[in-house]
Amino acid sequence: MKMKTMAFALAAVSALAIATPAFAGSIVVEKAWATEYEQGGEGRGDVFVVVKNTGSTDDVLYAAKTKFAKQLKLEAKSEEEFDSGESETIVRLDVPAGQTLEMGEGGAHIELHGARGEFEVGKTFKMTLYFENAGPVFTTVTIEEED
Repeated sequence: MKMKTMAFALAAVSALAIATPAFAGSIVVEKAWATEYEQGGEGRGDVFVVVKNTGSTDDVLYAAKTKFAKQLKLEAKSEEEFDSGESETIVRLDVPAGQTLEMGEGGAHIELHGARGEFEVGKTFKMTLYFENAGPVFTTVTIEEED
């Protein structure tokens, strides 16, 4: 009987962890998803996140790491750059106090190079986002179909 109770409790805690947003200090990651990048070779994709800074101090996203890919780059694209296929590789994304950073197609994103797995819709992988003030924030990225 105790084993069933422990298994149920563990399952409930695991489900709660998946449904709960990731946070550290005043930084909350509400959603993280990835799509495969069709152009430029295999093993490439883009990760998008929604980051809320609920605090009163500005913060900066300066790095990301995952075991799912060999290399990650933080990038931002203006509408003109998106249309031309160019982009600017950056090392920082500002997350002002009380604001939300919403990464999306045609804008800021995290580019994956050398994926160590298949981009299967519904599959998840772990990623760590690094902020100057909040420190590391661990999140789960879900692979979705490209729009």
